[in-house]
Amino acid sequence: MTFRTDFLNSKILGLCGNDGRLVPPRGMGGQAQADELAALGRALDRLAPSSGYESWWSRFEDALLAAATTRAWPLIGDVERAAKSLREGDMRRASSPGTSSGIEPAHIYGIVEEWWLRFRDAGPASLPNAGHAKRLVEAGHAAYGELWRKGFPIPDSAREQAKAEKAPDHEAVLAEIRKMGERLRPTGIRNPAFAGAAE
Repeated sequence: MTFRTDFLNSKILGLCGNDGRLVPPRGMGGQAQADELAALGRALDRLAPSSGYESWWSRFEDALLAAATTRAWPLIGDVERAAKSLREGDMRRASSPGTSSGIEPAHIYGIVEEWWLRFRDAGPASLPNAGHAKRLVEAGHAAYGELWRKGFPIPDSAREQAKAEKAPDHEAVLAEIRKMGERLRPTGIRNPAFAGAAE
């Protein structure tokens, strides 16, 4: 068993176990109750996200209880419908243009930020969104113009600002490379940018 499975099992037991908030259906004996709890646990294990499942559980529990019409244990179909409603809501929020999903797992922004800082590129197309661009700018890691030129999605409200920002001066970049070559020359290390060039 994994921590995730243990966590989900403890939550379903807290909801439907002997001391749980919900009561077992009438006439269900001890072994039938154990089998039903095991089936609910397997359904949760199949439906819950692999990361961010702690925050997912509280949202899932709220959706499950909101749809309940009795205080009896949910059926597997009820569990699947509650999980499906969360998934559909998440997809609607994630696909909204110019917004970042408030329920996105925290590590996703970390991946986008690390990719940007390392490669100065938007990275995998499915990850970055306009909300990430806003956070990168607020953290001082980039300007909207730089993000926009590299294909990073930016908020619509920042598009004019991005277009107005001046692109980096290539002559200044080349001057920096030449300075680096001059610093390396006394050490005998050749600057690979000028390999083969006449000195």
